[in-house]
Amino acid sequence: MSYAGDPVRQFVSSNGEMRCSIRQREDGLFQIVYDGTVLPDGTQPYWMEDRVVSGIFATAELAEAELQRGAAGQWVLES
Repeated sequence: MSYAGDPVRQFVSSNGEMRCSIRQREDGLFQIVYDGTVLPDGTQPYWMEDRVVSGIFATAELAEAELQRGAAGQWVLES
């Protein structure tokens, strides 16, 4: 799996089935990533890896605004 950056904000879908995060890249910019999952044995097949959604943003706030705009505000910030 390629490194997608450090999570700075994490979200869960309103039905609790999907997770995504805003991640800060090594160059200081931000991107939206659908968070992958692992199998019970701890392995992560390629189809379950993190997936970068789109865009590179100057701030986490801009990335979050784009995330919410694309999903009509259905993502809930995890605490």
